[in-house]
Amino acid sequence: MRRGVPVAAGWALAGVAWAHGPAPSPLGVLAVDDIDACGAMAGAVPTRLRTVIGLATRRADGAYTYGCPSRWGDQELALVAQDPSGGLLFAGSTAAWWSADGGCRVDPVPWAAGEVAVAVAPAPSGAWLVVSRPSGGALRRVDGAGAVEVDAWDDGRPTAVAVAGEAVHIGIDGGRVRVGSTASGWRTVSLAGAEGTVVRPRRVAPGGGGGDAHVEGFEGVRIAAYDVDEAAIAPGPWPVGGRALGPVAVPGWGDVVAVDQIAYDADGTSLGAVSWTFLQGAGGVAFAGVLGGVLRLEGTPDGLAAVPVFAMAQLAPPEASCPDPQATCALDWAHFGGESGWLATEPALCPDDVRTTPPPPPEPGGCGGERGAGWGVLALITGLVVPGARGRRRPSSG
Repeated sequence: MRRGVPVAAGWALAGVAWAHGPAPSPLGVLAVDDIDACGAMAGAVPTRLRTVIGLATRRADGAYTYGCPSRWGDQELALVAQDPSGGLLFAGSTAAWWSADGGCRVDPVPWAAGEVAVAVAPAPSGAWLVVSRPSGGALRRVDGAGAVEVDAWDDGRPTAVAVAGEAVHIGIDGGRVRVGSTASGWRTVSLAGAEGTVVRPRRVAPGGGGGDAHVEGFEGVRIAAYDVDEAAIAPGPWPVGGRALGPVAVPGWGDVVAVDQIAYDADGTSLGAVSWTFLQGAGGVAFAGVLGGVLRLEGTPDGLAAVPVFAMAQLAPPEASCPDPQATCALDWAHFGGESGWLATEPALCPDDVRTTPPPPPEPGGCGGERGAGWGVLALITGLVVPGARGRRRPSSG
């Protein structure tokens, strides 16, 4: 059993000044690299993230360039997957786009009437796109050359996708999983004991013979392990709840999950209250989202620790070299950056820094911009409470 460790100091964003509403927040990590910067942050750091207002891509100086959703159909909450070469797949509910240059320019992906995007995931080359159809679904591999349909079925709608190498697992309503690869072919597995539930694969085990999933039933959401060869599913040691995150593997420590804002270790031992907005493995590293930023989870001799590795305060204006003939990208930044009080400030270069206000011009009547509060550098997870919130955003168009 893992033992929780009391927290000496919480890591919070209390006191951050925003022009309107709650702070915008990240939704997930798309790319990771080792960065030797910002003291305790040195190590695996997100270099591209999906946020509630668009993309964030790390610059050499530590700030993050803002990626404008007006480039991909004004869909700031689009699903996004990045392939190993840096290509990006954006999927709105009824349209998708591919970009080979970090979202600066995009090309539409072929789409059929009646299809709805359900999930995306990186592929060994390109990205996977799962769509729902009136009576079933389909899986496509998308890259710069276009989209190729590699599987389709007509016996249930898809719910989620998880991948490991070439192995792809797609949840299908009715307690089933569609499994396979382009080399081995595809089959639907009905999981004994999961009938009448919605199975959402979260993680595929090496080799593709099983994985972990969120199982949504009458009593709530449960995290369970499934075996496609045995067509069986077994609940994990964690409680049923209304919202579950994980599991993800923390290097040198083991699996961690969160159920209804309580973190648990692999044995089901409570680690205390958290306010994680997402829990994700990327690049062999575990990350947790919180209000306005991202934590890297690490195992230590004293327990599970969290290192701040990204803050929305690091977001900088869009890349000036990207074409913006109708100034829509500039309008995105004016809208979202203005709501957050960023327009008159310079971005932070480390997650525990603050935005700075340039000196006012040497004339009367100048006014200073707002400054955000700094973030603590290191905090142990147990008992950590960071108030969570969704970022303020415009409605998406479809």
